[in-house]
Amino acid sequence: MNMTNRRGFTLVELLVVVLIIGILSSVALPQYTKAVEKSRSSEPLTVFGSLRPAVDLWVLENGYYSVELVGTSSGSGNRADRLDVDVERMFHCTGDRCESHNFSYDVYCGNDACYMNASRINSSYNYNIHSEKRKSTGAWSTWCDGDSKICNSINSTLSGAR
Repeated sequence: MNMTNRRGFTLVELLVVVLIIGILSSVALPQYTKAVEKSRSSEPLTVFGSLRPAVDLWVLENGYYSVELVGTSSGSGNRADRLDVDVERMFHCTGDRCESHNFSYDVYCGNDACYMNASRINSSYNYNIHSEKRKSTGAWSTWCDGDSKICNSINSTLSGAR
């Protein structure tokens, strides 16, 4: 019996390998995009951490009253000069909007609280991250609402950090 050396793979073997790779990638890709979005969602928490001391200082100097500090809440335009933070370096502010590559930001004070909001932009995920400091409690609280896949993770991280 004359046996020759077998070189290469058969078509069936190649098809099986391609099928296995396709199945693995269809399972892994959604998990990868979710992990990337969860990492992007940490941006507002970092920004809020930078803005909180500036808002606290502003409240100490001026008290609570309705005023736009950063963003579009009242439609009055960018009020970055009100805070002792170089907001223009943190965000891209044009007219009445301040945003980063991933989020649109709004920081304002009302008569009884100050609020910071970050809204996700240009994404298939739809969620907002909020932080507020009530005059009655004097403490900041932060939470997420919107897309449950992302917000469940953010809210559990925030509750673990308290």
